[in-house]
Formats: sequence, C-alpha cells, structure tokens
Amino acid sequence: MVSEVWKKTQDYLKTSLPPSDYELWISPLKPRSLENGLFTVEVPNRFHADWLEKNVKKRVLSFLRPEETGVMELDFIWSELASPKGAAGSWHLRPETGFTATVRPGQAACFNPKYIFDRFVVGPTNRFAYASCLAVSENPGKQFNPLFIYGNSGLGKTHLLHAIGHSTLKNNPQLTVAYVNAESLVNEYLNALKNKDMDNYRERYRKVGCLLIDDVQFLIGKEHSEQEFFHTFNSLFDLNRQIVLTSDRAPKDLQPLETRLVSRFEWGVVADVKPPDFETRLAILRKKCEFEGVALADEVLQRLAQSVRSNIRVLEGSLNSLIAYCCLTGSPASFDVVDQILKQLKEEIPESHALSPSIAKIQEVVAKHYHVDAADLKDKGRSASKVLPRQVAIYLSRTLTGKSLEEIGRAFGGKDHSTVVHAVSKISGLARTDPYLSQFINKLEEEIRKTNDF
Repeated sequence: MVSEVWKKTQDYLKTSLPPSDYELWISPLKPRSLENGLFTVEVPNRFHADWLEKNVKKRVLSFLRPEETGVMELDFIWSELASPKGAAGSWHLRPETGFTATVRPGQAACFNPKYIFDRFVVGPTNRFAYASCLAVSENPGKQFNPLFIYGNSGLGKTHLLHAIGHSTLKNNPQLTVAYVNAESLVNEYLNALKNKDMDNYRERYRKVGCLLIDDVQFLIGKEHSEQEFFHTFNSLFDLNRQIVLTSDRAPKDLQPLETRLVSRFEWGVVADVKPPDFETRLAILRKKCEFEGVALADEVLQRLAQSVRSNIRVLEGSLNSLIAYCCLTGSPASFDVVDQILKQLKEEIPESHALSPSIAKIQEVVAKHYHVDAADLKDKGRSASKVLPRQVAIYLSRTLTGKSLEEIGRAFGGKDHSTVVHAVSKISGLARTDPYLSQFINKLEEEIRKTNDF
C-alpha cells in the first residue's frame, strides 16, 4: 500500500511541479510507512522538510483523498535519523493550526518531539511561565490550576504546551491528555451540533486528566462555544483535572469574552511570556545549532541575535535560512550572507515582527470607509457620524491587535477603560443581530489585513 500511495504521489507532483523542483526536492524522498492514517516520508535533512512543509504538504494531502488512500496526515523525518535506533530523536514538523491530539493511557504521544522542556531556553522574560509549566507537569491538577500563559505570537507558548504534554505523560502514564487549538475546538463543536453528536464531543474533553488549549482568544465572539467551554471548564476543575490555556493577551484583556469565563481563567496562575533579551536570543541560537549538529561562528549568531529581537519563531527562521543557504550553495556563513538573509527577512516581515496591524492602520481604513478624518476618531465629538466609526475602530483594534484596553484608549485620544469596554460590547452585540454591519466589519478586517503596515 505504501508503494502504491507513493507512486500516486510522485505522478501527481511530476505534473504539478517544475522539473527542476521535482528533481531537487522530490526525487531524494523515500516512503517509510503508512499506519493509522499517518504517511511517513524520509527526507535528506530538516531543510528539505521545511521546504516540503511550506510548498508541497497541503496540496499532497488534498490530492491523497483519505477515503481512497487512507492518508490523513503527512509526516517528514530526517533520513539520518530514520532508522529505529534514531527514531526517538527524529525531526517532525510542527502540527498545523487546527491540530488536535488526545493521548490516552498506553498510547504513544502525539506531541511534537522537538517541543520538550530540555529544548526550551529559559531567560528572565519567560522564567516564571517555564517554572509554572514544569510544576504543572509534575503535579497536574494540584497547585497551579488553571494555568494561563499569555504573550505575543512566536514566543514559545505552544512549545511549553507540548512540553507539558510530554512531561505529564512521562510522570503520569495512566493519565489521558488532550491538546487542542481553540479554533479546532470551535469547529469540532459546530460539527458536533450539526451531526447531533454532542455526547461524544463532551465526553472527549470532559473526561481527560489534562486539557491543553492553545490560542484561547479564538473563543472571543463565539457565544455558544464560550458557553460550552464554560461548562467543560467547570466539569474538569471540579474533578481536579489540570487545565492549561495560552492566549495572545491577558485574561482581563479578553473582552468581550464572558466575564464568568475570564474570572475562571484567573482562578489559578497567570504567567506572561515577553520577547527575549539579547542573552536569551543568543542562547536560543546556540542551543538550536547544538541540536541540529551545526557549527557557526559565535559572531555570526550574535549578528542574528542583535537583528531579530521580538519573535523567537522569526529568529529561528532566520537561522534556518542561513544554514539552508550555506548547505545548498556551499558558501561560508559570513556577515554578508547574514545581512542578505536579514534584508530579505525584513522585506517579507517588516521589523521582523509581522503579528498584528497597527491601531493607526485600523483608524485609517475605518475613517476612509466612513468618509471621516482619522483625527475624528480620536476627538470627543458625540455626533452619530463620529461615534459609530469610532466604536467600530475601537472594536477592530481590540479584536485584531491584542493591545490592552489602556493602550487602545490612549490611541483614541485618551479614552478611559470603560469607554473602550463599552465600544467593544456595543459593536459586538450589534454585529450579532445586524447582518449588514457584520458583513461590513468582515470587509474592513479583510482590507486591514491586506494593507497593514505591520
């Protein structure tokens, strides 16, 4: 079956990729196994895996229909680690956003093997979050429950969640652990409603020993999903089951999420993760080189650490690009090469931190569509022609940027906390009952995302 699926894949890629790409990236691959829907393919190195993940994986999975081939997921491992004796250290790519894993007693872990505590670099900006996660994995449901970790994207929150999963299973092999992204949680809920399968949905998440939820801010505005999760939270908490949540903002800044849900997030321990300082960034690069078996001059790593300051994912991506360039071209890792990669990086992601649009950009787009000046959104005028656009802009700033209520208030002419909360609540409520306003807001969001100056 493996050879048949691989032949089918090869034939498809031969017709969908340029011949040069096929020879360079596909010809060296070897199919390894197809078990329980997981199709495993051996690749020469991690850089090969990166390219395949970005350029090939989705289209192959779409082509290989599960009902015809049995393939539900595609996994890449390094060729040098593909033998049984090296399998424990093999490289597996990070799951897609909607990834859901439920690991039951006696089963092998579904967590990313890279994301363990030993590979997490601890510094002053993440020490408390790291220590809290470690404590939770050693004594789930006992002391730090729930544990809420927040911070901007790309700072290691998902790494910590997977590390908790690995360590919890190691320390408590009898425990059932579930990891789910909040977006996937909402989609599963909607499917369960549609298929009248709520009993199975509830059993899946209310009978686990440890529930790990990534990007919980995605629940904002999903009223029925919020209510369902509220009851799931209570059920687990009452049974002393561990709950760990991550978000791009603090619990108090999750409005208009239900107040009763926010208050429960604050029952246990709340830990933030901030961008790493220079020493931590340098340590991250050194450790990554160590694990990848790559030797680079320390001054080269320092140049990278000085240039990419706010996002670990971008920092590691710049190192991956550097290593890949040197491996594929045979060039030494010089400052010129580093600067070339950094220049390209900044062209793709200005300021190396493409996370969210600025409030100024949101104000500009909203003002244009309402035919008012952006300055009108910041003044104290209460005419209808100004109040609605201002409230819409505040609502979009709250939902798209992850800024605190205080920061948003300052950006709108020094509005106080209550004014921001009122605007967000007002527009959120109107959007639920007015399909025209809801459609208009969606249109604004699309334009902001397309034209942002991150």
